[in-house]
Amino acid sequence: MSANRTGRLIGVGVGPGDPELVTLKALRALGEADVVAHFAKAGHPSHARAIVAAHLRAGTEELPLRYPVTTEIPKHEPAYRDAIRDFYDASAAAIAKHLDAGRTVAVLSNAIGKDVGASKIADRIERIAIGLPPKK
Repeated sequence: MSANRTGRLIGVGVGPGDPELVTLKALRALGEADVVAHFAKAGHPSHARAIVAAHLRAGTEELPLRYPVTTEIPKHEPAYRDAIRDFYDASAAAIAKHLDAGRTVAVLSNAIGKDVGASKIADRIERIAIGLPPKK
């Protein structure tokens, strides 16, 4: 990610799951976004995307962030840690490319207090921006 980036990263909480409870602030962010990134397990639809589906502008590019594992591998196993780390690093790099191109990227989050995915992505993007390697 270049030091002269002009893109904008917005974390968008989509509430507890009811599309009617999405905030006006979240809807405004979706309206401003060139790209909407959303998490989902590989092979499954994104819950966050489903919540805001009716509010996505035509022409908004979508960036599905497909995490590789959830419960198939125990969290204490190195294979789990490695797969998740690689997923976050790849996701951050994909978002950083859009930011470098000057786009506004909204990253959806639907698990209030539980979804660390968006914050992990933001941390990795910040590290890319200042030229640091991803955390191991």
